Amino acid sequence: MNNVSIKHNIQLLDCTLRDGGIVIDFNFGEARMQEIKTTLDNSGVEYIECGYINEFKGSPCGRTCFDNELSMKRFLLNSGKRKGVGYVAIIDHNTYTLDNLKPADVDGIDGIRYAFHKEDMRQALNEAKKIIDKGYALYIQPMVSVRYSDEEFKEMIDICNSELAEAKAFYIVDSFGQMDNAMLLHQLEIADTYVSGKMMIGFHGHNNRQLVYSNALAMISKQTTHGLLLDSTVMGMGKGAGNLCTELIMTVLNENGGNYNANGIYNLIDNYIAGLQKTNPWGYNLDYYLSSLYGCTPSYIKLFTKDSRVTTDVLISLLKNMPEGKKAACDKVFAEKYLTEYFNKEK
Repeated sequence: MNNVSIKHNIQLLDCTLRDGGIVIDFNFGEARMQEIKTTLDNSGVEYIECGYINEFKGSPCGRTCFDNELSMKRFLLNSGKRKGVGYVAIIDHNTYTLDNLKPADVDGIDGIRYAFHKEDMRQALNEAKKIIDKGYALYIQPMVSVRYSDEEFKEMIDICNSELAEAKAFYIVDSFGQMDNAMLLHQLEIADTYVSGKMMIGFHGHNNRQLVYSNALAMISKQTTHGLLLDSTVMGMGKGAGNLCTELIMTVLNENGGNYNANGIYNLIDNYIAGLQKTNPWGYNLDYYLSSLYGCTPSYIKLFTKDSRVTTDVLISLLKNMPEGKKAACDKVFAEKYLTEYFNKEK
């Protein structure tokens, strides 16, 4: 039993098809995509994230990185939508032309999570208006939320309240798993104080420091005026160190009056997800901890460690001395040049 007391509205948004898909380059195949969707439909989660929409890397079918929202409708939601479940997609700023979005319809996705980095905040929030104008629920996703000072965080919230007042949710996003309980609760307090009462407050965390479950428990134990929205994935499947486990947080919520059914998720883990983890590992390890410690996207880890010369000492030096402006988003051209320059200096 968990010593957790929940006094407010908590809902779950499962990201397995999207964040989990990163592990296998989104290549679930249509049968597995439908199996995961059906399992989540039957589990009682309130929201299902169906995948990315990306006009540069997306595919029309077979993958959960789609070329547009119509493909998502035709090849995932074609099996039907369960009443009471919200179906959403995520779009990273500058990866899809929002003018090309077709107006929302009852058979397609219900909402869009719009993700952006601090440098693009002002432009991204301007663009996000188009999502609302086209009839979709908007979820505001400021990636690497710890990069914002308190004043910057408040300023962003003020913009969202005044210009995106109809948004469904405002998120705290721990992209690199850097937050501990105190850091998360501090940003939650700011958000709960300043975010419009019409929005939910969401949390998307990663497990680089083995803290995502602890952070989730701290968040749902905190008395807030807003409803809360927790992101999770089956077995924590996700990029790098992975995410909050759907099956774990369901148990906590059920012990506090929730009505989730995890039996299908257990079967999905046994029949599919656990096998994937053996061939495509995710979860805590030293490299992902180091990326969190130095505030870098873990995508750099994979690039650097392909070079056999990159020992742990070298990796620490690379991450520690990387220019701040390059840490948040992976730049492959920069990474190759940076690595070459490092070893040239060592000669």
